[in-house]
Amino acid sequence: MLLRIGPWCHGEVLNGGFPNRLQKMGDDKVFELRRDNPGYLGYVTRLYAQIAEQMKGLMWKDGGPVIAIQVENEYSGPTKHLMTLTKMARDAGIDVPLYTCTGMSAPLTVFALRCDGFTSAMNLELKDAPEGFSLSGARVLENQDKAQFTLKAPPELSKKPVAMAIEGYAMIAGKLVRHTAVPAEDMMQAFAYRHMVPSKELAVTVNGPPRLFMPDAFKIISATPRENSRRRNGQCPDYHSFRRVCKPLRS
Repeated sequence: MLLRIGPWCHGEVLNGGFPNRLQKMGDDKVFELRRDNPGYLGYVTRLYAQIAEQMKGLMWKDGGPVIAIQVENEYSGPTKHLMTLTKMARDAGIDVPLYTCTGMSAPLTVFALRCDGFTSAMNLELKDAPEGFSLSGARVLENQDKAQFTLKAPPELSKKPVAMAIEGYAMIAGKLVRHTAVPAEDMMQAFAYRHMVPSKELAVTVNGPPRLFMPDAFKIISATPRENSRRRNGQCPDYHSFRRVCKPLRS
């Protein structure tokens, strides 16, 4: 179950779910709504505290059905605000494996190739990404070798494909270990076998907001396969800890 906690939830309701008094504060320029400012975030803190109280026993970690949280809705402002809301939700006790927000986004699947008995959880983050791009739910859980998460993009058009790099990190034997993910295409052979074929880079294009008959408003693309991409069967990566392979999915 995915729970939408707002604070702006839209759902075709008045003020997107904001109380009239809060909407009036925004209209009267008391403070800006849906942004990082103390006045607005004070109300968000109170809301999330009430939601957390009502969610006791329902979260995944407590054996409940809620595995994901959506903050905001149809959001196109600064990415930093989404990070703030996510942190506030966690601080309030709304602790789930996945956090997301609707908007310009596309799914990614990551595979973790584990070696040497390493079973701990691993986190992912964008490396030197342009402003407006972010990851949501980018974490490979303990004892898992695959995870799907969301890559979010700004609504502005991109004049050319934007190269992206995703970095994975985890604590191993008390040391922080980082490695850059290897982008790859999921390719089929003879209509029966599937192979992960490494590519030169992972790139995305942003063609603007989704429109009727134009589903590829935000599309993940990858370049041509790189040379010497074949991997010997059963051979571990050169580094002994772990590696992640990005699998682009087309919208």
